[in-house]
Amino acid sequence: MLTITLPAIEAIDETADAPGVPEVPALTLSFEHSLVSLSKWEEVYEKAFFGKDEKTIEETADYLRMMVVGELPEEDFVERLAKEDVKKITDYINAKRTGTWFNETPGPKKTNTQVMTNELIYSWMVSWRIPFYPAEHWHLNRLLTLIRVIGEQNTKAKPMGAKERAETYRTLNEKRRREMGSSG
Repeated sequence: MLTITLPAIEAIDETADAPGVPEVPALTLSFEHSLVSLSKWEEVYEKAFFGKDEKTIEETADYLRMMVVGELPEEDFVERLAKEDVKKITDYINAKRTGTWFNETPGPKKTNTQVMTNELIYSWMVSWRIPFYPAEHWHLNRLLTLIRVIGEQNTKAKPMGAKERAETYRTLNEKRRREMGSSG
């Protein structure tokens, strides 16, 4: 969860020597980039958040509103966000939020033609028996990492093909020759 405080906006009374009276009070907001936020957004826009289409400014602003934990303030806070606030939110959304890393094997990456939507993520949670609460409120990248870890643990290793095995042995032999200073 990310918490940001927007400062009060004061009205300036030019006729008096006294400082301005706060026109808009300070506002503290907590944001959650989670499956719940994603579900709210996809419900409104009826399209995949992680789809190929670019999001409009209004769609992006709405996602920020849907990330707010608790009751949405009456005033529209999005316009009050400073560049630094937007950067904090963007960094929060893009953060890994886990210590897990994956050993990516070289070569062509598997391409998944399935578009990821909130229902697909919920179906993975059901398949892997991940309880909705509290996991649907976790940072979305953390939840997706857990799903990937479980998927990889439950996938049998594919046996190496003859070409792949020969290439692995060739690479290993070259490395050993360099380490030993040998020509063969």
